[in-house]
Amino acid sequence: ELPGQDPHGRIIVVSGHIDSVSIGQGADDNASGIAATLECARRLRGIERKHTLRFIGFGAEEQLSVGSNRYVNEQAADLERIAWVCNFDSIGAHFGLSEVMCTGTPEMEAYVRGVVDARLEYGTAYAGVCPYQDQFPFTARGIPGVWFGRNTHVPGHWYHHSEHNTLEAVSCDEIAWAAETACAMLAELASSGEWPFERAVDNAMRERIDGYLRELF
Repeated sequence: ELPGQDPHGRIIVVSGHIDSVSIGQGADDNASGIAATLECARRLRGIERKHTLRFIGFGAEEQLSVGSNRYVNEQAADLERIAWVCNFDSIGAHFGLSEVMCTGTPEMEAYVRGVVDARLEYGTAYAGVCPYQDQFPFTARGIPGVWFGRNTHVPGHWYHHSEHNTLEAVSCDEIAWAAETACAMLAELASSGEWPFERAVDNAMRERIDGYLRELF
């Protein structure tokens, strides 16, 4: 945790998951996300901060985000202060489409897009909801955030849960792009008094979230 100067300020969670499936090395899913989380901590520790940056490696993501779900529902004593979540999951593939999924308000999507587009090579930012990653339990509590990922094959990641998820499948350049892009947003938000978006999730997204909660949880 990198505490902010304001003891009553907001908390920004930066996360990845530390588990993988039993087959393969889990290099992309999700050692790549943990690498980006640690890189953000390294880059941001020297900046002046009004708000607190909290770095978390969640367990049991492959079991439908049990770790982050437990954190949100049982362990976070200051949940009302958590204002934004930046989650990294499977960001290191050599090929594919880098994506930043925005779950919040249109204003938050516009802010993220403005940062991402300036640094984009092959990828996109878009509005969406996905229950299969550690940001979702926060979203279900009305906390906005983003999920950095890298889509390698429609409709998903063809090699992630296989013996091919090895270090040879991972690009350090792609991990660095995700970390650098995230840090541009994290540094600005951590030092800002007035944020460019609300701590809120759009009503249309809330309907989808409620549907996932009924169907999956």
